Amino acid sequence: MLLRFASMLVLAGSFAQACDCLAPTAFAARKSAGIIFRGKIMGFRDTGRGTPMVVFAVDRVWKGNVPQTFEMPAVKETTGCFGFWPTFLEIGKSLLIYAYQISGKGDYFTTICSRTALIEDTRDVFSLGFGHAPGSQ
Repeated sequence: MLLRFASMLVLAGSFAQACDCLAPTAFAARKSAGIIFRGKIMGFRDTGRGTPMVVFAVDRVWKGNVPQTFEMPAVKETTGCFGFWPTFLEIGKSLLIYAYQISGKGDYFTTICSRTALIEDTRDVFSLGFGHAPGSQ
């Protein structure tokens, strides 16, 4: 009985921690993001710290100074909204990334509550405008 009760508490706690969010408008997402870019996943680099870095070949930038090759932590979202949808993190996939720095410094991260999406699933590239080439700002 005690084991069953403890199991129910753990299960209830996991539901309480589940991610619940609404994606912002494209305008609001652009305003709050530190960088916005379109990139194709070329691979992953082991950091030795547990979370690999996803390596993007960047072909267009709408906000920030992003180089042609850009790395960010390949955090897979589980229940806290933080990171990429796990199905996005595959070599060859092209994404539109809205990324943010924690405390305004260090690595950039994304969340599933941002408008980060597979290129084929978003129309944001049209509303963002022309943008610029990577590393040109």
